[in-house]
Order: sequence, then C-alpha cells, then structure tokens
Amino acid sequence: MRRSGGIFNLTRAIVVAALAALATGSTHASAIREFDLRTVESLGRQLYEHENQSPKSLSGTEARALDSAKAALGARIDKSHKFIVLHDPTKSGYLVYALATRKDPDDVVFGIHYRVTVSADGNKAERVDGLSRTRLVVNKSETSVAVWANQLVSTMPLETHVYLSLLHSTPLYVRTSAHTMWKIEDGRISKTKGSQ
Repeated sequence: MRRSGGIFNLTRAIVVAALAALATGSTHASAIREFDLRTVESLGRQLYEHENQSPKSLSGTEARALDSAKAALGARIDKSHKFIVLHDPTKSGYLVYALATRKDPDDVVFGIHYRVTVSADGNKAERVDGLSRTRLVVNKSETSVAVWANQLVSTMPLETHVYLSLLHSTPLYVRTSAHTMWKIEDGRISKTKGSQ
C-alpha cells in the first residue's frame, strides 16, 4: 500500500465520484428492477464467472435472448459493450447484460451498463434497466486502497458493482441514492459502519 500518494489518490477518487453525482442532477433512484442483496451478490459472481462468455457457447434460446436484448437497446450500445446472458433468478427467462468496457485493464468502468429482462422463449425484451447514469471510469492504479463511486439508480449496490470488485480484485465503496454507504469486497456486500 502506497502511503505518500495514497491520501491524495483517495481524495481524488472521492472528488471524482462527487463530480459524477453532481453531473447527473437528481439524487433519487429511478424505478429499476431490484433484487435482494443475496441475489445481487449471486448475479455479480455469475457475471464474473461468465466474463468471457462466447456467443457460440449460448443455447438457441439464449442466443435469441441476446438478439432481443441488442434490438431493445439499439443505439444505446456500441462496440465497447460486452454481453453476458444469465438465467433470471426470480422467474423464467433471462437477464442479458450489456457491460461497458475499456481497453486499459486498470480502468474500473461504472457505466453505462444495461440489464435487459427477456422472456423465457428469448423472443421478447420485457424491460430495459440502465444500471448507471454516467460514464464514470476510475483508474484503479490512481487509487491505492479502494475505488469509490455514487450509485444513483438504486437504493442498494448492484450486481455490476460485485462484478467490478471481483474483476479488478479491489474493494468498492458505493454511496447509493438512499445516502447509504456500502462496501463490496470478495463478492460480498455490506453496509459500512455508521451507514443508515
């Protein structure tokens, strides 16, 4: 752990997160589909485990679900998005994730990510949830201890936070729209001391 620049870098990360919150305007959560914390943790771990999922590995129904999700997202996605198809944990059907990426492996990309709920036959996108409001990217090499961000679309951390923490082997601290601070580390989510 670097001591000399650590405080400066941690302060810099907090300032970046605060600026991202200001840039988004409102601090109220939108109506995205939310899951309980254990399901969020499980989905985040599954995203990490399927991080290199190939379209060729998908079943026919999963491939249709991916196509339906891409069609529903349209111009919101670009070449930087990676797609992962998972089974919906609370009903029959699929969750298709469009995860924004960057070429620098030290870039922790908080957005803009999407989750598309797709029917069990893979033919219909039932809803699209934007899992972030900004294109916040924090370079983890510039933050020596952990990465901080604000999450304005949910009252709790999301599966993408668990995924990012595992992908980058670093703790994440997330302040949500409910003004609660959470820690995500090793695939687990917990409230920080003093949080509501």
